[in-house]
Amino acid sequence: MKKMVKKCTIKLYLQRASVVTENSFYREPDKDFHGDKNDVMSYLRKYLVRHRDFTGKLLTNTLNEINKSSNVYKSLGEGTYETIVHAFNPRTEILYTFKIKYEVKRMPDMPYGYKTNNRGENLYEKRLIQRCGGDRFSRYQPVIQNVNTHALLELLSPMINEQLKDRVSVTFLDNRDVKFNYPKKFKFTPSDNLTITVAFDRWIGRIVSDVDIIYNGYRLTLLDSDNGKITEEKINSALNIAKKFDEICEIVKKAYNL
Repeated sequence: MKKMVKKCTIKLYLQRASVVTENSFYREPDKDFHGDKNDVMSYLRKYLVRHRDFTGKLLTNTLNEINKSSNVYKSLGEGTYETIVHAFNPRTEILYTFKIKYEVKRMPDMPYGYKTNNRGENLYEKRLIQRCGGDRFSRYQPVIQNVNTHALLELLSPMINEQLKDRVSVTFLDNRDVKFNYPKKFKFTPSDNLTITVAFDRWIGRIVSDVDIIYNGYRLTLLDSDNGKITEEKINSALNIAKKFDEICEIVKKAYNL
C-alpha cells in the first residue's frame, strides 16, 4: 500500500470567555499554522509559551489533546478530516479554540522531482528513463526545462515591481505580529489576443505565484513534469506548447520594450 502524506492546519481562535459562544468561527482566526504535523506542533508550542502564557500542565495537556487529534483519520483512506480542541487559560482568562484539519493523500508513484540517491542521481529522471526510454526522455526534458512560468515572470517582474512601489503597506498587530498589505493580483494585456494574470498566494508559510495565460481565446496550460508517462503524442503536444510560449514571450518583450 502507498504511503500516506498528511498535511496539518491549525486555526486558533481566542475568546475572553470560559465557554464557546455561537459566533466563535464566523471570523478570521487569530493565528494559523500549516505544514507537516511535527513542524506545526513545534511552532504552536513556541507560540503558546512565548505569547500566550501557557506553562506546566496546561501546556502539556493542551498539546497532548491536539496531538491525539490525529486519531480522526487513523485506519481511514484519503480525505479531509477535522476536529476541535478547547483549552481555557485561567492566567489570561481566555478560551483558546484549536480548529484542526488534516488533509490525507497517497504518495505518487513517481519520486519527488529533486530527490537523489546516494550516488547523486536524480531518482525522478531515472524512473522516467526506465518507463519511457532514454530517447523520449531526452527529447521531452529540454522542453520541460524551457517552458515554465519562471521565464515569463522574469520578463514581467519590472512591471510588477513598479506596481508594488506605491501599493505596499504595513499593519502592526498584537503580540509583535506584522502584516504586510500588498496587491494579490496583476493583470497584463500586452496584445489584443493575450492576457496574463499573475496572482500571489500564501502556502505553508511562504508566498507563491500563480500564472494564468489566455492566448488566442484559449487558456494555455504549461508543461507538467509530474506526469510519469511520456508518449509521442505528449512530446508533440509539448513542442506545440513550447512554440506558443515562445510567441507569448516575444509579444511581452515587444509590448514592454524589454
